[in-house]
Amino acid sequence: MRKKQYRQGVNCIIVDKDNQFLVIQLQQYGSHQWKFVGGGIEVNESVVEAAYREIREETNILRSDLTLIGESKHIQQYDFPKELKITKKFKGQKKHQFVFQFIGNKNSIVIQQAELKNYKWIPKKELKKYLVFLGQFENAQKIITEFSL
Repeated sequence: MRKKQYRQGVNCIIVDKDNQFLVIQLQQYGSHQWKFVGGGIEVNESVVEAAYREIREETNILRSDLTLIGESKHIQQYDFPKELKITKKFKGQKKHQFVFQFIGNKNSIVIQQAELKNYKWIPKKELKKYLVFLGQFENAQKIITEFSL
């Protein structure tokens, strides 16, 4: 039997001029569960192109509405919880992480309703309340520290 691999993906931390962070809520999430924008990398797609594509698909935020601050040296890797039975194909995810400054008009944000329930801009001090999955908040803290957000 072949060993399961990690799904390659991107995690996009988007911060506005008021140092508020964009979080999204997937359709399958409970009311207290949130995450940053992100998803899988497609075949022959660079990690940065995947980041811009995922942002556009999930929120309708255009590349011109963003300034890339940088790619983190921290790669987020985790196994899928066995009880979730998310996929038989992958063991977990390995995500390249990017930080973007949002410079657009917030009224242009339109979430992809097939995948997302909601989005919010939240202050840094409230991230722990929203990033409740195992290791999620700690991962965010590493990026916040790395980029002095």
